[in-house]
Amino acid sequence: MKLSFLSTLILLFVTVTPSAGEPAQLRVVTSIGPIHSLVSGIMAGAGEPKLLLRSGASPHSSSLRPSDLTAIEQADLIIWIGPQMEQFLAKAIHIARPENILTLMQAPGLTLHPVRDGGIWQANEHNDHQEETTDPHIWLNPQNAIRMTELIRDQIVRLDPHRAELYLQNSKRVIARLQSLDRQLQKQLKPVQTIPYIVFHDAYQTFEAHYKLSPSGAVTIDPERRPGARRLHTIRDHLLQSRAVCLFSEPQFEPRYIAPLTEGTAIRTGILDPLGSTLTPGPELYFELMQHLSESIVACLSP
Repeated sequence: MKLSFLSTLILLFVTVTPSAGEPAQLRVVTSIGPIHSLVSGIMAGAGEPKLLLRSGASPHSSSLRPSDLTAIEQADLIIWIGPQMEQFLAKAIHIARPENILTLMQAPGLTLHPVRDGGIWQANEHNDHQEETTDPHIWLNPQNAIRMTELIRDQIVRLDPHRAELYLQNSKRVIARLQSLDRQLQKQLKPVQTIPYIVFHDAYQTFEAHYKLSPSGAVTIDPERRPGARRLHTIRDHLLQSRAVCLFSEPQFEPRYIAPLTEGTAIRTGILDPLGSTLTPGPELYFELMQHLSESIVACLSP
């Protein structure tokens, strides 16, 4: 009986203990769903990155759990867009070592846009005089996602060179899918490029500019603050004057003041989700998110 028990312990130890030459799994922490998705694709077969932002939460006002803080402190690599985007992470990220932080806003080769001034724009106008603040929704352009994938790949390979070939092959597959996705969305969105619409808040400039869409305004500049009666009256007037076909809300924010804006008009409503907050986290989320954005826009703007 003793020999049997000892044999069981030895077998269990061999099963759960990595071989002497096998490096430990890389501990990678990511901020939001789209970034977690790209990293998951790169790391497939080598480990699973941790996602900090919970489903349905806002990166502007979410809070971190004690387990999140522990993960940040122990991480080999923390990947985020930057402090302008993930405000919930901006203070806590400093508990990590600076060399362990990868800020994707600094990725080389990105197509960037300045934050637009106010919430009412002329179609295809991007208010370039606002050069001090850059729009942080950089993942909504697949070409930017390719640049970010390359930067993430290089950092992960540097930290875990033993699995370099796996990461390189995974990255090739992710980039090929991103290129295919971009071609597909270009084709889908072309028929509605000139049709005006209004969004809940100005989160889509990167997407709109890349696919040459025609947004004419946003209900609110700050998604965390409810627009006042005067602002809503201005937006309703603009909706009618701009001949906007659709008004898009978002699942993360209270949409109850959307209905009065379209009441008594022929303006349609739709939902855009720039974070994929209703999708299952993982390597498919980015591709599903972008496809859903395209499908929602086409469905609402098409005759």
